Amino acid sequence: MREMVVIGTGLAGRVIADALRGPEVTLAGFLSADLPPDGWPYPVLGAPEDAPGLSRDGRGFIVAADSLKDREAVVRAFPELGYQAVIHPAAHVAADAVVEPGAYIGAGAVVGTGASIGAHSVIGEGSIVGALSRIEPYCELLARVNIGHEVTVKDHTFIGHSATLKDKITIAAGTVIQTGEIVVKDMVMKMVYKRGAWIYKENGPGER
Repeated sequence: MREMVVIGTGLAGRVIADALRGPEVTLAGFLSADLPPDGWPYPVLGAPEDAPGLSRDGRGFIVAADSLKDREAVVRAFPELGYQAVIHPAAHVAADAVVEPGAYIGAGAVVGTGASIGAHSVIGEGSIVGALSRIEPYCELLARVNIGHEVTVKDHTFIGHSATLKDKITIAAGTVIQTGEIVVKDMVMKMVYKRGAWIYKENGPGER
């Protein structure tokens, strides 16, 4: 059985812990730079700086962070760790789909045939990634996002709850798509999509 260490004890950590209960994977514990919240129900093994020592026992790692920026910062600080994907037992991932290291697929999510999920990306509960679509690294899809077929979502993109991307479009790196929006055409530069309109996005990739 594979043991996993989760870096981060926020809400994202609880969500990932719920997925680590299948027959082939178990939760070893958490690493946190801060004291966990009161009533935290899982073992805390130390601080993130302790990760290299824990990796010597063959454990896998995944980063639980509440923002793309924080997730990338942890990976950059500890690039040598054996990051592994976590797929919730209630998710469905097609046999020929690719899920890269450090990605998380939530409960009820569907990843279609030929699709790919980039490293350290998050696919939220009930979200759908259509056939042959590509989600690049460090993207976050919240719950119930619907990605059509043959869609490309470039790196560091954030997509809010219940948003929809129609088939065969490309979304530029660093884009933010707000909750419930419907996107029907390509976006070639980083923007915020809100109330049916694109707004220029000044902050850098991974910031939101």
